Amino acid sequence: MLESKSANGLDDLLSKGNSEKEVDDKIKSEVLKEIQDFTSWLNLEKYCTETFQVSNIKIEPFSKDDWIMRVDQIEDRKEVFFNPNLLKNSSKEFFKVVVLHEYFHLLVQKVPNKEDATKIKDNFGNDFMSLIDIEADFYVALYLKSEKGYSKQKYWETYFEGVRVFKDDWIRNKKFERFLGSILTINRLFANDGVFDLILPSITPLFTEDHIKVLVLKKEHIYFDTLPLSLEELKEMRGIYLNPTDYDFEDYYKKIEDFTKQSKVEVLTKMTNLN
Repeated sequence: MLESKSANGLDDLLSKGNSEKEVDDKIKSEVLKEIQDFTSWLNLEKYCTETFQVSNIKIEPFSKDDWIMRVDQIEDRKEVFFNPNLLKNSSKEFFKVVVLHEYFHLLVQKVPNKEDATKIKDNFGNDFMSLIDIEADFYVALYLKSEKGYSKQKYWETYFEGVRVFKDDWIRNKKFERFLGSILTINRLFANDGVFDLILPSITPLFTEDHIKVLVLKKEHIYFDTLPLSLEELKEMRGIYLNPTDYDFEDYYKKIEDFTKQSKVEVLTKMTNLN
């Protein structure tokens, strides 16, 4: 199994002598500052007018329970809790990206807890929940690109540092389509300034034709398009989805780049700029 080149050792992440295994105060401060910076950017760019008091955001001790963010009503206020357990198998930078993704769900999309996501799937279907996730990925990537100077390669390198955390043992079509949609959406974003294009693919046509259908959610409207991808390209992406630790970053990134170039999503002319 390949190990992340940037992942910090667990001993560096835990406060020494703390039996509850809390994250070191320095790392807590870094994560909370990133949340603050992200909130300020969302407000400044008018993507969101709301905010959340940092004093009401907590990084909990490590928990093996299956949750990343939890929001509780405590007396007259809401408090947000983040589980740092991802840090055991990922880098600090990857953890920050996941925290921002979850925080976007809370602040902008009003999807604070896991059960809220389940209700959305029940009420509106899995595809709508996939779009919500892709939108959160988009805004985090846009923030990292515009405010932190991330390149496309740096973004995917950070993602790769924690990809084993969310590895599936088998392919669920909707989760795989959401994975492909994030790749297409984010690479489209890094290749073009000022775009707002959320891309949700359907892989069903690949079984009879050499293309996939995509739903494109723009700032102004929704439309449908076709991307020239074959079953062979899909199989290549299935490999990095199911077994990411079989690859070093260079090979992993090359698969993403080849898939993106073949799709021609970076140069589609129907997609227009924000301005």
